[in-house]
Amino acid sequence: MLRKAKISIRLAIGLTALLACVCITIWVFANMAKVVASKPLIRIPSAGMEPTLKSESVHAVNYFAYKSESPKVNDIVVFHPPDFIQNGEMAEYMFIQRCVGVAGDKIEIHGSKFYRNGAIVSEPFVASHSMFHFKLVKYKGEIIPLIIEDSVANSGSKTDAKFWLDDENEGAALIKQVPAAIPEGHIIVMGDNRNGSFDSRSWGLLPISRVLGKLIQL
Repeated sequence: MLRKAKISIRLAIGLTALLACVCITIWVFANMAKVVASKPLIRIPSAGMEPTLKSESVHAVNYFAYKSESPKVNDIVVFHPPDFIQNGEMAEYMFIQRCVGVAGDKIEIHGSKFYRNGAIVSEPFVASHSMFHFKLVKYKGEIIPLIIEDSVANSGSKTDAKFWLDDENEGAALIKQVPAAIPEGHIIVMGDNRNGSFDSRSWGLLPISRVLGKLIQL
């Protein structure tokens, strides 16, 4: 009798554990379905990521990719841009671009070469390289993007209005600065079609809090 009782207890414990696992699994998949069902697929809206992602092509998004970790270099991320760009008119748009720098990295584009922490980085996925000099610099207590064309900084349409510089002397001083490091909680993103992408070169740092998920190429 005692042996039968022990077997019954073990069986009951096993069934309880199995039931708990089933319930947890159902709960996880139910919650995943709620998120994925809202936007299971995303259509590429422009040519900014060509040739990697063709305009109008459709891909899946992993909305759980960054729940426990941050984006890594070369991840293609889906995000809402900073809420100030173009006077806030694009704050709820969904962008798809490549993460090219994470916290601590010093990024610079010069002479069509991409530098990360002083070393030239090969980018075989890039369709067209930048035709201007870019880096992050320190300005009035902030880290801002600096685009340099014809020895003039942040004066053209490529730069978001927030970072326009009217004082040529200020611009000249910023041009002489060494690249600033990306601060914690932020990344830098760019399109693979560098001359057809509106990205961090124009509006600077992307807070990780604005990242929605990681693109899954189909």
